[in-house]
Order: sequence, then structure tokens, then C-alpha cells
Amino acid sequence: MSRRSILLITFSQLFSYGVPLLTFPLLVRAFSIDDYGLWLEVSTIAGLMFSLLIPGLANAFNALWIGADDQRTTLTSAAVLYFSSGLLLTFMTFILAGPLSAIAIREPIGQELLRWIAAQAAIQSVLAYYMQVFRQRQHPGLNAALEIGQGVVRIVVAILALLSRDLVLMSFLHTFLPLLLVIGFTFPAIRVIGIWGTFEFIHARKMWKQSLNFALANQSTWLVQYGDRLMLSILTVSSAVAIYSASYQICLVLIALGWPYLYGLLTVIGERWRSGDVTGTQLIARQTSASMFLVMVPAVVGLTLVSNPLIRVLATE
Repeated sequence: MSRRSILLITFSQLFSYGVPLLTFPLLVRAFSIDDYGLWLEVSTIAGLMFSLLIPGLANAFNALWIGADDQRTTLTSAAVLYFSSGLLLTFMTFILAGPLSAIAIREPIGQELLRWIAAQAAIQSVLAYYMQVFRQRQHPGLNAALEIGQGVVRIVVAILALLSRDLVLMSFLHTFLPLLLVIGFTFPAIRVIGIWGTFEFIHARKMWKQSLNFALANQSTWLVQYGDRLMLSILTVSSAVAIYSASYQICLVLIALGWPYLYGLLTVIGERWRSGDVTGTQLIARQTSASMFLVMVPAVVGLTLVSNPLIRVLATE
């Protein structure tokens, strides 16, 4: 991937993962510590439901794309599976809102918030599909624009939450404002896709089976990202979740710095491997690892030094 593309993706990722540094101070001032913790609990459950299927689909999409004889068929199968999976997750979240709230949130408003946020899975699955299309078709500009658009939406939601101080309204806006991005990026996605392939049930079933295997593996990633907060939510109170989660907002900067190097890596390695260029594959892997090391080590050291005073500036005592 060219330096221009890397810089573009870096900027969009820094903006996207830097958004919590902007929204975090607004939200902790808009709500009490208990209400902010309640929102984090709802977001954690929503993240769990989304992780059950969609990340696994992304991995299966990537794997089949690399070895596909007809990539248009892969695009069609992925579209059907992304949209149907999003609808399924929305239905599951809505139906299970009561039991999930009783286990993890234990507040009367928890069930209402979960039902408002249920549609997030369907909407975000469409955006996730668009991002995979832009990535595989190697359109980093469109991918970066979508990332930035999602960040802008989150900032708008945080500002409106500060003005309204209403958790229910915030849940509604957080869920449905991204529909503007779905509408806005539908035409660019269709243009990038071009001619659709035919839908083949056997191909879609193969992708679905692979996605379920990947989904099981992805749960370990989810446990690292959300599992500790979910356990705190179940075993303690909302305020403990709010205090514990504050450090995550700072650490997102590290993800933003590392992701641009991984963004196009799978596609490039897949192409080299498919052509039998083992040496080229190994060279790209080594170069990427070395570049990430040079960036991430100073970033970790610097963040360690400034994180404590920084979080006191962004949040409250």
C-alpha cells in the first residue's frame, strides 16, 4: 500500500479512535457517574451481540475473496449474509433485552435502552459491509471517509446528549443517526461493486460456515475488549464500570496508530500467496512488523507517561 494511502488511513483511524477523547468529557459531564456507567453497560452488551456474527463474516469474506474465481459472487453472498445477520442480531437483542438487562444492568431503564439500541446491529452491519467492499476493492479514500463520518456522528450524538441529558434520546440518536451514512454511502458502494454476481446458495453456505468458525475465535478478542467490563457490570455497580472504563478511552490511541499497517496487509499477502510468491509474502510481513514496532513502542512509552494527567483533564476527579 502506498504511503499516501497509509497516511490517509492513519488520519481516519486517529480521528475515529480519537473521537472518544472528545466525546468522553462531554458524556461524563452530561450524566451522573451511575448513568454514564449504565450507558457503558448497554454499549458493552450491544458490542457482544454484534461480535457474535459480523466480525466472523468479515474474516470469511476476506478468506473467500482471496481464493475466489468469481469475486462478484463473493460480494453478493457477503451482502446477503451481512444484511440477514444484522436483522437476526437486531431481533435477538430486542427479544432478549429483558433477561440481559436483569443479568447485567439491573436497572428499570436498562430494558428500554437495550430495545432502542437493538437496531444498531442491522444498521452497523450495512456499514461494515460497505467498509469491507471499499477495503477489498482498494478504495482507501472511501473507507477513510466512512470512518470519519462515523466519528462525526458520534460527536454529534455526544453534543446532543450534553444538551438534553436524556439517556433514552441518546440511545435513539446513537442507533439511528448512522442511517444518514448508510444512505450517503450506498451509491459509492454500488459504484465500487459494479456488476453484481449471481447469488449461489452453496457459496453463501460455505461463507456462513466459515464465518461461524471465525466467530468462535473472535469471542476471545471480544473477551479481551469487553469481557472485564461485562463481569464488572454483573458483579458490581454501574459507577464501578464507569471508573474502570475511563482508561480504555486513552488506550484507543494505540489501536489507531497500529491499524493502518494492518489495513491492507491481508489483501496484499493474499495476492502474493495466491501467485506463489512466498518470499514476497515473508518480506511484506517483516516490513510491516518492523514499521509497527518503530511506531508503537514510542507511543506506548509516551502514553504511559502522560495518561494519568491526561485522563484527569478529560474527565473529572
